[in-house]
Amino acid sequence: MATMVKLISLLLFISMMRKDAYCEVNEVCQLIILQQPNHPIGSPRGSWNVWITNGCYKCSIGQLKLSCKGFNLSKKVDPRIISKHGDFCIVNNYEPIAPQKSVQFTYAAQIDYPFEVVHQSQICP
Repeated sequence: MATMVKLISLLLFISMMRKDAYCEVNEVCQLIILQQPNHPIGSPRGSWNVWITNGCYKCSIGQLKLSCKGFNLSKKVDPRIISKHGDFCIVNNYEPIAPQKSVQFTYAAQIDYPFEVVHQSQICP
């Protein structure tokens, strides 16, 4: 009888561990790119504030690369936040963005640039 109780307890423990791991690894993460004008509408020289937010609750997002062909970093931006390499932009120096955290930068342009995610990796506990 004691062996059977131990076996059932072990199976319950293992199933609970697998369920937690399954939920964390398969978390659907959403990367949110929000842009907001930082200039009066109609102004001849505009600028935009950008927030790139990790929408995950448990997982970090790392190795983030955006498509940014034709994008011009004319305004001085910390290269650890975003740096241009050919037609791509590297975000946060490829370092992970923690769950529910953002990186922010500002760029100069008349209209907002349509950033698109080319690559990202999800890092779960």
